[in-house]
Amino acid sequence: MIGRTDRAIERSTRLLVWLACGLMFVAALGALRFRGRITMTQMWIGLASLPLLLHLMSSGTIRFLNFFSRGLATSLLATRGEPHSREYSEQQALVVAGRIDEAIDSFRSHIVAFPGDTEARLRLAALLAGPAGRPEEAERTWLEVRGMNPSPRQELVIGNSLIDLYQRTGQRHLLKAELARFARIQDGTEAGGHARRHLRQLVEEEQSGT
Repeated sequence: MIGRTDRAIERSTRLLVWLACGLMFVAALGALRFRGRITMTQMWIGLASLPLLLHLMSSGTIRFLNFFSRGLATSLLATRGEPHSREYSEQQALVVAGRIDEAIDSFRSHIVAFPGDTEARLRLAALLAGPAGRPEEAERTWLEVRGMNPSPRQELVIGNSLIDLYQRTGQRHLLKAELARFARIQDGTEAGGHARRHLRQLVEEEQSGT
């Protein structure tokens, strides 16, 4: 069924390209002939080559559309549909104006309408942890996103944010657990190595009683 639909779309696209390009090409030849820029013989040669030209143009157009659609699909899959194009302008304007509580309410209203928008949840968590000064709510929001199968980029943001939060609030047991998790997930990276060294330092401090 899908194959037949794709072929139907391809035939329709090819027909549209043939009609549009054919009309423009014939009109251009007619205009050139009317102005005396080409001879009648050249005009007929141009008309005779029209089928080949249209075939090449339609094939090229279809290849481009197929390439574009595959690229778009790959991009969406790679990012798991993250709404990078969304700017959250309303919420940002409220933050800039210092209306933090209203910005939080706006983000939450947006999340009710779009519950799968993990990016909005991450921005809400950052707002709660920063200007709003509500770390417990920020922590819950980051952990909610973690349970929503976030992308690798989002997982990195969540890990860094929780490590920073636990360090600022002095929750050493949670900090150690998050550092260990981060080091395991980011194993082999510079960030993972830094988390492992930080964790080792905390353990050594506890063992030395400092």
